[in-house]
Amino acid sequence: MTQTHIIEHEAMKTTFVLRLLSDNALLAKQVGNACIECIDTMERQLSRHYPGSDIWQVNQMQADQSLFISEDSYECLRLAFVAHKRTGGLFDITLGRQIEHYKNT
Repeated sequence: MTQTHIIEHEAMKTTFVLRLLSDNALLAKQVGNACIECIDTMERQLSRHYPGSDIWQVNQMQADQSLFISEDSYECLRLAFVAHKRTGGLFDITLGRQIEHYKNT
């Protein structure tokens, strides 16, 4: 009988809820753990809060520096640029520090 297996995981300042349908509890757990590992890997690469992550390193760069980043980070930044263009600048990944500053004042 197919059951719903629910796995919750905290990452990226949100709660991810995985709802997996399977009659095999062990398989559902393995798939859930693999998904969580993917989420955690993305967070380690893309978070500006983790020292050493790709995005953290980009934020530390001087204007004349270059940096090799992962393909996932590159694709994320490329899609952010596309979203920036399509929204006329309303979507802007460079505003994180400014938003935090206003929240704390």
